[in-house]
Amino acid sequence: MALSSSDTEAPSQPIRKKRLYLSSAVINSAKERLLTFQGVQEKLYTGSNEITIKKNVSLKEYLHYIKNNESTSVRMYLDSGNIKVYETPLPFHARTAGKIIGLMTIWNGQDFDYASEKTLILGLNIERKPDCMIAPIYCPRPAAGQASSSTRTAYPTMIVLSIKIFGVRADNTIALTASLYLRTSPTSLIPIMIISFGTAGIDTSIVNYINGIGVLPGNLIGVGFTDPNNNNNNYPSCNVANIPTYLLNIPGAALFNEVSAPLRPVEFAAGFTLDLWELQVVIRRQLNI
Repeated sequence: MALSSSDTEAPSQPIRKKRLYLSSAVINSAKERLLTFQGVQEKLYTGSNEITIKKNVSLKEYLHYIKNNESTSVRMYLDSGNIKVYETPLPFHARTAGKIIGLMTIWNGQDFDYASEKTLILGLNIERKPDCMIAPIYCPRPAAGQASSSTRTAYPTMIVLSIKIFGVRADNTIALTASLYLRTSPTSLIPIMIISFGTAGIDTSIVNYINGIGVLPGNLIGVGFTDPNNNNNNYPSCNVANIPTYLLNIPGAALFNEVSAPLRPVEFAAGFTLDLWELQVVIRRQLNI
């Protein structure tokens, strides 16, 4: 059979998709801005200082990028298709996360997996990589396409513990807060508890910000505040271990959510109690204060 000239043309080459690229200049600029934010006085605190550096990015593109271009100078995540830079990691961040993992492992090393900087897929075009992750081992594996990772890890019933470390003040004191969020809460984006546990109270601007996001007055306690259950006397200083105010309990029902009853330890309901004094010691040691 004769072939026409059109039949003999070379087959077309597949079009190579352009890969996600973030220049070092963009990342370094974000880093410098974050360092400036971190150095700003608490009096100017207005909440998150996240910087969007790229828009309209798919989850697939982003996961491929972070797999091949891990950045150690800034922390970033994907939020509904937007790449956001939110933190410049410093040594006391890693030491604090490591302390939490260590304390929880001592509490229960057999029913949980512990990891640092684990990539979690939290929804369509949403990814986060927390400083540390604690996950129950015996959660049932989800169906394909409904997992939080390529290995079919179950979506967590999210518990978020956020430790905020403010700058060292001129008198060598520091404000610290621990905020606990539960996805099972009716208002899951509002902390169910915030505890001030530094060597100084938090600034009024921070208190105003916390009140503004809807945290109930009785759920903001600790250094710098008065205790309505103790004649409005000041809460005790966080200066030794085992002070009840600074023992933050993470409920067992949330930690073991979706784990079937036969696989839960007998004492699971008590949950895990974190002594914030332990974290303050680590942070102060790293900051030499």
